[in-house]
Amino acid sequence: MHNPLPGRISDQESGVQCTAEDDEHEGGLHYKALTALVHSIGGSQKNVDAFRSQAEELRAFIERGIPLIANQVRADARDRDTGELCRTLYVLENFRDLVETPWKPEIANDLGDLLALYVERGYLDVNDPRVPEMHLDGTLLEQAIARGNIPGAAALIMLGSDLSLVPRHAYMLSGVASGDFEGFLRIDREPGHPMITAMNTAIMNRSIARSSGFAPCGAAVPPKHRRKGL
Repeated sequence: MHNPLPGRISDQESGVQCTAEDDEHEGGLHYKALTALVHSIGGSQKNVDAFRSQAEELRAFIERGIPLIANQVRADARDRDTGELCRTLYVLENFRDLVETPWKPEIANDLGDLLALYVERGYLDVNDPRVPEMHLDGTLLEQAIARGNIPGAAALIMLGSDLSLVPRHAYMLSGVASGDFEGFLRIDREPGHPMITAMNTAIMNRSIARSSGFAPCGAAVPPKHRRKGL
């Protein structure tokens, strides 16, 4: 997810123009809406209709090409470039929280579709190398598996997660080397465990999709931030 800095946006079809300030404001609203959804998915009494309303709001931001902009900046930001990097890391943390929170069955498909849209439109690279540098102990896929988020991990595999990056570090006590994905799956899990079964199924489905010409979108291109007519 290497988003460009907000700038002037124009849409030739609608004739609408917006300034960097407009984009900054709406990008902040987009970020706050994603944060609110992430914080709500683990709630025990989450209303499915309310969740889907939140997801629809996020899809509208994505369809209009509104960037994700975290308004807060880390205290050690000393210049514009450092500040933008820190804001990007805040956004990555939101996606981390999204995939490491177990998805309830009634909203799992909706979350998978939303995550796929963020990847397809270039807001997120599932193999972004900056994610492991944030003390997350591994990529988004490693986090999802470690936290037991079966549908989230399966979605990440289908979206092009690099299995050779999991785990990021060796698990010496378990005899699992860095990049030993199968060994990582077996840590504290017996054969036939739902996580192992689901991951093997996702890998098989991804292989079938690739052989059929439908390659996962994995490393997405930067989004085109264009304001479309309402």
